Amino acid sequence: MKLGEELKKYREAGTARFHMPGHKGISSCLEEVFVLGNDVTEVDGLDNLHKPTGVIKDLLEDISGVYGSYKTLISTNGSTSSLQSAILGVTKPGDSILVDRNCHKSVYNAMILGDLNPVYLMPKCDEESGLSWIEDLAGLEESIRADEKIKAVVLTYPTYFGICCDMEKIAETVHRYDRILIVDEAHGSHLRFCDSLPCSALDAGADIVVQSTHKTLPSLTQSSLLHIRDEKHVEGVSDMISMLLTSSPSYLMMASIEASVDLMDREGSSRLKANMDCVDKMADRYENAGRIFRKRDYFIKRGVHDFDDTRLLFKTSEIGVDGGRAESILRKEYNVQVEMADTNYVNAFMTACDGAYDIERLFAAVNDMVLKYGMTADDEKTGSEDEASMPCTMECPEMAMNMRKAFYSEKTSVDIIDAVGEICGCHITPYPPGIPLLCPGEKITGQLVERIIKISKSGIEVMGLEEGKIKIIKI
Repeated sequence: MKLGEELKKYREAGTARFHMPGHKGISSCLEEVFVLGNDVTEVDGLDNLHKPTGVIKDLLEDISGVYGSYKTLISTNGSTSSLQSAILGVTKPGDSILVDRNCHKSVYNAMILGDLNPVYLMPKCDEESGLSWIEDLAGLEESIRADEKIKAVVLTYPTYFGICCDMEKIAETVHRYDRILIVDEAHGSHLRFCDSLPCSALDAGADIVVQSTHKTLPSLTQSSLLHIRDEKHVEGVSDMISMLLTSSPSYLMMASIEASVDLMDREGSSRLKANMDCVDKMADRYENAGRIFRKRDYFIKRGVHDFDDTRLLFKTSEIGVDGGRAESILRKEYNVQVEMADTNYVNAFMTACDGAYDIERLFAAVNDMVLKYGMTADDEKTGSEDEASMPCTMECPEMAMNMRKAFYSEKTSVDIIDAVGEICGCHITPYPPGIPLLCPGEKITGQLVERIIKISKSGIEVMGLEEGKIKIIKI
């Protein structure tokens, strides 16, 4: 029995935690929540999440008031169940949905469960920053106009890297054609609480918004909120979440959501602003870290609509250090753990529960890492080829078979290098962030195989790739 031992070891190591959950292991708002005696079931006086009439009903109404929704639901199955409930609650088998190709794997799984047809909105890939985002509003409108079967539009806002599209204009466009806008705001439950950050999706006009409160608020892992703007969507979504949600929801999770929303409503703005001010000071103080630190101004110049400055991004590929290697260096040599890394960046999550001490630890560690392992500024000016960086350009694979049909088809495993030209039988998903590169039913190309191999070699876990093999449809 080793898990408990490893958790204790990590807990006692004093690691600077720049990863989810948002409480960072230190939030005082959970002290009264996370006690064994609070882990109960639906006894008298404690209500029932599946049919709330008492204290849970009051909690849901209070949270709805804070966020400005018509109705708010809680999921203790995480945002996976929330997103799937939102999608399946407003569609029928055979419908189409317009989705950001960068959407989370739970959206793709919802399409399999509901026998839905995807119409993909391809993101803009910016080679200089190494990131991608939704920008083509004309393409979005044209896609909706061209397909009457599209019932809903599903977008991610903010992205895993903090990039925010123009959600207000998107909402206007979607509603002009009487479609439903569902937003995966898993990384944005904090936006409502600070006017220095991008506006929340609900404030921008989205119809249904899903949030992972454990990511950016101090609630327990797996806690999620589902906000509904209009009464007409409540019944279908409520019925679906009741179907997908566990029949034994955690009272600890529900209480942690209550405590975290209350804390953010009272202190979220001041805490977040203080932390963002601290980040600015550290970026100036530690010049070498500041050299590869990317914040809002940088992304605005690259054409991004808005950016969440609680995402602390360090582009380590600019100094010749792969993001995966940089993540390992920070953990092993400086006791700083970031949320994730790709070939270009390390991505550190900052929340209202961080403090100046740990923020300085992060910047001091990155600064020292740059000095020890990175190219100098002069090296960069010579135009040295950055071997660590990987182009962000994406292709949308050809859909050779219906996704649901492919999922249930007979499959066989082959070496990935032998899979070119075959039909994929599973999701191939780098995690984090959990965005599939290939889905069941899609044609496997040489470019995608090269990308998957490179991501795997960088140290990022690729779900669906097992010992160099992937599942293909057996013809």
